[in-house]
Amino acid sequence: PRASFIVRPLDVDDAEQQLRRGDLDAFVATPVLTSHRTVRIPLFLERYVGMVAADHPRIRGEAVTMAELAAEHHATVFGPSGHVAPRTLLAAHELLDRVVVDATRFSMLPYLLEQTDLIAIVPEYVGEVFTTSRRVRLVRLPFETEPIEVALYARHESSRSPSQRWLVQFMAEVLGERVSPAQLPPYAVGPDQPARPV
Repeated sequence: PRASFIVRPLDVDDAEQQLRRGDLDAFVATPVLTSHRTVRIPLFLERYVGMVAADHPRIRGEAVTMAELAAEHHATVFGPSGHVAPRTLLAAHELLDRVVVDATRFSMLPYLLEQTDLIAIVPEYVGEVFTTSRRVRLVRLPFETEPIEVALYARHESSRSPSQRWLVQFMAEVLGERVSPAQLPPYAVGPDQPARPV
């Protein structure tokens, strides 16, 4: 369809405004943003896991215990990308004082972790992608985490141009495909229903 793409880091605080102004045609985010001018299309859910260097000196095996998690120094993602859940999880378990590095993007973490003995909490599918190219591995956390829903945001269908309709459909199909066991089914959302698991 003669489409071209520009992919930019997301500033979640300004993304809806950029969509309304026409600076963006669509964006993908985990925070739930509500506006009568935009539509939210759920893509998939994913869990949080721990990520450490492949040869981490103390964390061994497939899971980390609460004592190990409390003893380690942490790196988190904090900033305009909108990922607040890792810091929220650490705060809920009184571990926020263990954070020694705040990165602004998840893409920085594998480079940082493979060279240090830090641990980070990341979305599982994101972590799986990093393990294919960097010397990092994933470990189960010692507590249950609420799955996060990855969603596509766009203008309402009646407000989209033909090319924007194509783009939104394309993105929903491609990004909504299950390519990993880490991706859980999305919540079913009806026109007048709250979100709930399928």
